[in-house]
Amino acid sequence: MKILKFLPKQAYSITDAVKYISLNYDINISERDLIGYIQTGELKASIYLDGRLSKVESINRKELSKDMALEVRNEEIFLQFNKSEINAKINHIRDFEIFRIDINNIYFNLIIILNDRFYLDDYFENNNQINLYSGELDKFQNIIFNGYFPVSNLILNEYNTDELIEAGGINEFPDIKMSIDDDFYIHIPIYENRTGIRLEDLHILHKDIVSFLEFFSIIDSEDKQDEIQRLKNKLELKGKQTEELLPALEKLKDELSEKDKKIAELQAALDNMDYPIQLNEFMENDRLALAIQARKEYWANYYPNLNNAPKAEATAKEIQEKYNLSQKQATAIEIVACPINRN
Repeated sequence: MKILKFLPKQAYSITDAVKYISLNYDINISERDLIGYIQTGELKASIYLDGRLSKVESINRKELSKDMALEVRNEEIFLQFNKSEINAKINHIRDFEIFRIDINNIYFNLIIILNDRFYLDDYFENNNQINLYSGELDKFQNIIFNGYFPVSNLILNEYNTDELIEAGGINEFPDIKMSIDDDFYIHIPIYENRTGIRLEDLHILHKDIVSFLEFFSIIDSEDKQDEIQRLKNKLELKGKQTEELLPALEKLKDELSEKDKKIAELQAALDNMDYPIQLNEFMENDRLALAIQARKEYWANYYPNLNNAPKAEATAKEIQEKYNLSQKQATAIEIVACPINRN
C-alpha cells in the first residue's frame, strides 16, 4: 500500500495541519484535538492580516466591509526592536522629510514611516535598541503591515472547545501583539471591535508545527528530555521576563507621552514667535533668506569695540559671486544683512 505524504508549506489551515501531521507522522489527531492544543498554548496559531496606521484592512486576504471595520488606536502604537538582531533597514529620506524603517521576517513585513522632525539621525545611528511610540503628534505618518500575527491562546482558552467549534470562532478581536525573543515587540491596539476571529481564518506556521512535534518528542532529536526541559525553562523565563517588562514598557510610554507634550509646547511657542515666513518657498535664492544667511556668515564675529565690521563693497562682491546675482541685488542684500548704520 502506497504511503501518502502531505508536502510542507509556510502555513496551514487547521484542516491542513491535521492532514500534515496525520499523513507525515502517522498520528491519529483531529481538528478538535488541534484546537485544544491551541487553546492551552502548546501549539501557536496565527492570523494573516493586512493593515495600516488607521485600520486592519483584511483578514486572511479577505477585505473587511465597513460594518466590520477594525479601527486602530493609532495614537497608542508601540514598537521596540533590536536593530541589528532583526536586521532592520532604516533610511532617512530627506526630500520627503521622513524616516522609513523596513522589518521583514518569516512572519510578516512591516514598514514604518516616521515624521523626521521628531527624530534625530543620531538616535537611529547610535542606538541599537529602538523604542517608538506613536503618541498624539503625528510622529507616525504611516505603518503598513501584512503577514502572520500570533493569536493569544488566552482569549481562545476562555471558551469551551466544543462551544468554540460550534460557534466557528469568537466575536471579539484582541489587540495585535507580537514578541520575538527579546529582539522585537509590537503592540497595535484595536480601537473598536466590529468583527471577530473565525477558526477557518486561523493558520499554523510550519515552524510552529515543528516546535509542537518536537515538544511532544514526535520528531526525534538528541537529548530529547533535555530539550523539552530547556523549552519549558525558556517558556517560564519568557513569562517572567514579560511580567517584569510590562511596568517598564508602561513607564516608557508615559515618558514618551510627556516628551510629546513638551514638544507640543515648544512647537506652540515657536509658532507664536515673530519670524519671517515662506523663506525659499516660492523662489530659489530667496533674497530675504540670503540676507539672513549673510548676517550669520559675515557678522557672527563682529564686536563694535574692535571696529571689525565687514566691508560693504567686499561683502556685496562675495555675495554676488557666490549666488550669481547682479551687483544691484547683491548690494541690496548686503544692506539688509548689515546690522549697523554705516552712514
